[in-house]
Amino acid sequence: MSFSLDLTKFIEKAKANTELVVQKVAIDMLSAVVDRSPVGNAELWLDPSAGEGYIGGRFRGNWQVSFNVAATGALDRIDPQGSSIKQAGVTFIQAYTSEIGSIWMMNNVPYAQRLEYGHSSQAPNGMVRLTVTEFQIFVNKAVQELPD
Repeated sequence: MSFSLDLTKFIEKAKANTELVVQKVAIDMLSAVVDRSPVGNAELWLDPSAGEGYIGGRFRGNWQVSFNVAATGALDRIDPQGSSIKQAGVTFIQAYTSEIGSIWMMNNVPYAQRLEYGHSSQAPNGMVRLTVTEFQIFVNKAVQELPD
């Protein structure tokens, strides 16, 4: 068996299940970016008293998934574990069909860009940048999980 033959089988398997592969990759990417999202912890702040009564999880809870256009605005959702946003994302992504042009994953809180570029010691290398580097791993995994 040659490498080109394996590659051909990979491509044929993926093409026959394009929508499912896209859904699986998007779900895995959303899960990774949510899991990597820092959750505010007042104990780590220079002035912990500034966080009295603070509940972390607004950033993590603000990931939004949309089709074809970017979502706008921030949500009033706190989700420190990320479980509700991931479940909502999975449900939404499963509606993807090949007629849809693109899947957007956005976080519109005002401090999102600062967090992506190292403002948090919990995610010094960001969330999105790391997840994007794993794109091919997610694709390979999605194709391997397809039924034969």
